[in-house]
Amino acid sequence: FQAEDGIRDKLVTGVQTCALPISGSFTTYNGTNVNLVARINTDGTFDATFNPGTGPNANVRTLALQAGGEIVIGGDFTQVAGVARSYVARLDANGSLDAAAFVAGTGPDAAVSAIAIQSDGLIVIGGDFLNVGATARPRIARLKNDGTLDTAFTPGLGADNSVFALAIQPDGQILVAGGFINYNGTPENRIARINPDGSIDYTINFGFGANNFVDAIAIQPDDGKIILGGGFTQFDGNTVNRLVRVNGGSNGTGTGTLQFNAASYSVSENGNTATITVTRAGGQTGQVSTDYATANGTAVAGTHYNAATGTL
Repeated sequence: FQAEDGIRDKLVTGVQTCALPISGSFTTYNGTNVNLVARINTDGTFDATFNPGTGPNANVRTLALQAGGEIVIGGDFTQVAGVARSYVARLDANGSLDAAAFVAGTGPDAAVSAIAIQSDGLIVIGGDFLNVGATARPRIARLKNDGTLDTAFTPGLGADNSVFALAIQPDGQILVAGGFINYNGTPENRIARINPDGSIDYTINFGFGANNFVDAIAIQPDDGKIILGGGFTQFDGNTVNRLVRVNGGSNGTGTGTLQFNAASYSVSENGNTATITVTRAGGQTGQVSTDYATANGTAVAGTHYNAATGTL
């Protein structure tokens, strides 16, 4: 496999035993003019049977291959081969625009950065958009196979910042990653798992999540563990270097437990406050609470500190 001068920016969503679609911001591949989306053979050579014509008019950020060989593309474009297509479109297996069977109407109102195809053919998209057509879908939505909005997928408030990556587990649960810190109003730091209807899957708990954006997801086929990549240096309070593997499955069944995030806390004698963080580990089902109270050690309430009690 030798791509030679190849592509300047690329996003490949899968590995095939035949030709492989690629996308990005390139205008040539190995000396051949091709605009932003192409297909290459298994040896890295250009596949001349794939011809998108003039192609999209702006960057293609992502693509996904459908079972019939069609390719769904997303990005910054508003036209494909001279035809109006707002940020999402489908190409036939030969590279031409599917102008008849996939028509998303006015489509998303901003860029699409991630696409994942469900086993039933429904198309999950994520990105920077807030609406699909006239319907609010903050940064995540699902389309039917004809490109129209699937109203059975209801993410509520959706993600509060960009969605950069999507992956669908074998059981149909959907992993969502990006720059967000909340999903439908619930704290989910840059990674969340949702149910097929768009609601949060509370059977998994990513803890503190990532401290910066996540823009790549891979699911290990043998054990379901999840590999994440991005700009983060911490995940769930642990130091990592932009790459981490976490357990999949259902580690969050039930109500979970509340625990301190550190074994001890310290503050200067002249300090004003001490911050003690309580985290919820394991299950996230339902609401939980706990009572707290200070107790004397070497310091005495009223002399060295102000006593405090309450409920979290």
